[in-house]
Amino acid sequence: MNDAYWGFNHPPFQGTPTEPFFHCGQIHEEALARLRFLAENQRSLGLLVGASGSGKTSLLHAFARSAAQNGERVVLMDLSSLGPDQLIQQLAHHIGIRLGNATTPFATWRALVDRLAEYGYQRSPTVLLLDNADEASRNVLGHVVRLLQFEPAIRSPLTIILAANTNRFRRIGQRLLDISELRLELGAWSAAETAEYLDAALQSAGATRTLFDDAAAVRLQIFSGGLASSTRRLAESALAIGVTRNRSHIDVATVDAAYKQVCMESCVGILEGLAAA
Repeated sequence: MNDAYWGFNHPPFQGTPTEPFFHCGQIHEEALARLRFLAENQRSLGLLVGASGSGKTSLLHAFARSAAQNGERVVLMDLSSLGPDQLIQQLAHHIGIRLGNATTPFATWRALVDRLAEYGYQRSPTVLLLDNADEASRNVLGHVVRLLQFEPAIRSPLTIILAANTNRFRRIGQRLLDISELRLELGAWSAAETAEYLDAALQSAGATRTLFDDAAAVRLQIFSGGLASSTRRLAESALAIGVTRNRSHIDVATVDAAYKQVCMESCVGILEGLAAA
């Protein structure tokens, strides 16, 4: 109903990090440029940090898509759901190593190291993007350290980028922090960047006019804290409320109502979670 009312050809704010639309404002554009610098110069380790909802995952997917289009070898994995053996198995699979059913963890590791060394001698690097590194186990992070330490005599065939929450990034351990060559921090969108994102997302969905007036965009940025995920949720709610109120555009009052609705939904979710526990 929202799409038909506003004239969209698809929901503008219901995308996922894996989808092609990615608004590259100044903050994310600078971060992408620095990630490219790490990869192009074959640096060993970079750290991408940001608050929850700041767009780290979306940025990694955008970088991976761009690199793949350029024919580069990029592997993207979420460390929060992987054990140490799974990390090595999946990485081996992604770089083209065929593993038999009876392959031992040691054999997998040896095959992986040999293939990466081969790429190093061929000057054909691999970029490994590891999301949610602050949620990884110590054993998984230990494997990451070992990947960075093998074959020191040749130019590094592997660039690793770890993404972590600003408040928890030290959980990756002092060793990885010490050898990190570049730390990138995603900040919050300004009011102008929020308005730019809203216009870009709406235009990608087929909108032919500006739907959020200037004051509404400023209010939305204040409520969202400039975080990408909160901005999307509030904007989606505001559009839905605009339909029920028969609005021709989104004003401050509509954003205020959306904020109250999102807060109420969050409180209900917390209470339901406590009741289930």
